[in-house]
Amino acid sequence: MDGDKSLPLRHLPLRHTLRLCATATPRLSDILISAGVYPDRHSEEYKIRCVRILRLGWVGTRTEAAAQTVTFFTNVLGLEMEKRDEDFWFCRLPDGGVVEVFGPRCEHNRHFTTGPVVGFVINDIEAGAAELRRAGAEVFGPYRAEDGGAWVHFRAPDGRIYELTQQA
Repeated sequence: MDGDKSLPLRHLPLRHTLRLCATATPRLSDILISAGVYPDRHSEEYKIRCVRILRLGWVGTRTEAAAQTVTFFTNVLGLEMEKRDEDFWFCRLPDGGVVEVFGPRCEHNRHFTTGPVVGFVINDIEAGAAELRRAGAEVFGPYRAEDGGAWVHFRAPDGRIYELTQQA
């Protein structure tokens, strides 16, 4: 390995990668991260990731107690929940995030069976969906909204549903 400098960066152990590149800049990790290359927490390698989480952007919950949940969100949390469909409520937060409540008669997101679902905002939904599929995740979507936003739901190793979302 020491003499072979032709391996792609993602295949080089971290100690070799840093030794090969350390003379180029003292802040190599910042350059790598800005290029989408991150340290793997489980090995000494840097790996290229397609999915880059920007922030939390959405939470949705399917519940048998939808009306009570909406009343609680409104009266206790101060959310301005708006009824959008039968057994479906929506609220846009000041930062652009969204809260949605799905009651038992709502036809949307029937696969939400594991509790509240959290949505992570990313830049590229197609790349995110492809990365999830490469990782072997069960993927639902992607779906597109009229405003140009898009999202994909996926089942993580813990069996719960999560979301990647790209805003318009």
